[in-house]
Amino acid sequence: MATYAVHAAHFVLPGRLTGEGYLTITDGRFGSFSTEKPDCEIVDFAGAYVGAGLVDTHIHGFHNHATTDIDPAGINDASVALAQRGTTAWLPTTFTDSVENIGNQCEAIADAVDERDDDFVGARIPGIYLEGPFFTEKHKAPRTPSTWCRLRTTISRSGSAGRAASFARVRWHPNTPRRQSTSRALPQRAW
Repeated sequence: MATYAVHAAHFVLPGRLTGEGYLTITDGRFGSFSTEKPDCEIVDFAGAYVGAGLVDTHIHGFHNHATTDIDPAGINDASVALAQRGTTAWLPTTFTDSVENIGNQCEAIADAVDERDDDFVGARIPGIYLEGPFFTEKHKAPRTPSTWCRLRTTISRSGSAGRAASFARVRWHPNTPRRQSTSRALPQRAW
């Protein structure tokens, strides 16, 4: 087991902000916080604040890149810029669009993840937020009728369904029929 401790002036812990202390890390997992210096290697961040990374579950793009650009390099550039600002994971969010365009956006996101190697330092992409066009005529909200479809249609028509099937969130109108059963039918992938 590889164990070390992070030393910093302040730690953001669940429910409170502390002063100086040490956070042990064993095999890449957070351990306990202590004000006492542990008997292990110390990584010193004197004067710094240490806290958990942020997770953004709805973002269409960042750093001058959007999911509609269909650009894996742009998705990865956005991931690096997000990490530099404290976001450790994000769900690239599709726009309400045609089935083909949503499929292309999902493919570009999947390609971005596939292009990463062990040295990649950007925010993780644990899934995709599919935002529309999953509405009915009765519950259409402010959506363009030409882009309405059933969720199963989008997943089966997009080439990314089997490959990037890590859809973590799907935006539904609250009264959309069968939304729960369709959500359960989505492919699952461990985060």
